[in-house]
Amino acid sequence: MEDQSSLFWVVFIATGVTVVTTGICLCVLFVCWSGCSACLPDELDLRECINFLRRKRSRVGAEEAKRTVPVCLGRHGSAILQDSNGDGQVDTIVEYVPRKSPQGKPSPKKSSPKGLPPFAVDTTGDGQADSVLIDSKSAGLYDTVVSKDRAELSFLAAQAASPGRAKSPGRGQKGFLLEAELATPRGTESFPSYWKTSSVPVGTADFMKIAETKYVFDSVKALLQGTFEKISTRDRRTKMPDALEPVKIWRVENAPVWQRYASHRSEMSLATSLFDTPPRTFRLLAKPMQNALQDGVTEHYLFHGTSPSGAVGITDQGFDVQRAGENAGSLYGPGLYFAEKSSKSDEYASEDKSGEYAGHCAMLLCRVVLGKVLHWQTEAGYKLQREWARGCYDSILGDREAFKGTYREFVLPPEEAEGDYPEYIIIYKRIINLVT
Repeated sequence: MEDQSSLFWVVFIATGVTVVTTGICLCVLFVCWSGCSACLPDELDLRECINFLRRKRSRVGAEEAKRTVPVCLGRHGSAILQDSNGDGQVDTIVEYVPRKSPQGKPSPKKSSPKGLPPFAVDTTGDGQADSVLIDSKSAGLYDTVVSKDRAELSFLAAQAASPGRAKSPGRGQKGFLLEAELATPRGTESFPSYWKTSSVPVGTADFMKIAETKYVFDSVKALLQGTFEKISTRDRRTKMPDALEPVKIWRVENAPVWQRYASHRSEMSLATSLFDTPPRTFRLLAKPMQNALQDGVTEHYLFHGTSPSGAVGITDQGFDVQRAGENAGSLYGPGLYFAEKSSKSDEYASEDKSGEYAGHCAMLLCRVVLGKVLHWQTEAGYKLQREWARGCYDSILGDREAFKGTYREFVLPPEEAEGDYPEYIIIYKRIINLVT
């Protein structure tokens, strides 16, 4: 009898421990999942907010997206507003995202039981409020957007009911500002001022020209040779050269490809996340090239290895993301791979077997919009995939220099494939057994 009683208590205790352990594990998994889903933490700044909403906005479709504007509402979250009838005034809240804490839980409500205060927003970027979001049901969620005229009445009513609760706008005030360029029609950015075709009107332009000057050659040559290092990785399939010697360098002025890139870049405005060390190419750039880059979107010049015939195809039509990684694989997943050092991109370059530049390799010097960068300093794998799946980044910096002593690679995944412009073609020869 005692044996049965002892067995009963052993089974009872074991069952209890199992249930408790299972409960704890489920709670931990829930917290981790919620944390991964939280892309709008309390500490989120305006740039990250705009970046997040830019991706969310893509759900409404290309045509409707032209009339949508994301707004950051400070501690109250974020929203995407839409001009549904095309009259130039936002009138619909397409999506409202309440602010979440880093653990993925809704932030504690700081408003009164009467609901959220009216919140003024500027949808044109002129520093003046033209619309107001209202919690009409006093449910702690914004559900209505009204015009400027009605906004003034809303402010008066809110101030009368509870003085100081209405948030009046002010130029440059954090929390109500939104990124006006996101509402700009596609293709409205001008061509680079140093292009020979810079004076051509944008929008209807359709040209493809090649510029070859001594200044272009000398500037890009300095960049090619200044970023070369005798470091070889497993991606190299040829003997490590002692140097790279350029033979021809052209600047490509391609209107359709540039307008596609410029439009993507304008949508990325204010979506930046600076990493500790910018690409090595930046400090070696000629001043006009440095000045042409936009800091606010983490725009940089980076190399991409290819062949002479491949370079012509890419500069004519832009990159084909479906063929990305064909030459040397794709360690950080599918996408377009770029490097800050010419010796790394040379590992992916190949010679033409025939034609005018048979026996020569090619490299492209591209403008690349990195946006918010996921700086990855360990081996690629499941953890990287999980972090990227959060949808909070625009590009990946695979930093094998940090833990392998080799190179850093910059990756644009397929959904960001329009974020590059192949501006310079470099035809070069590998120099082996260089005599010094």
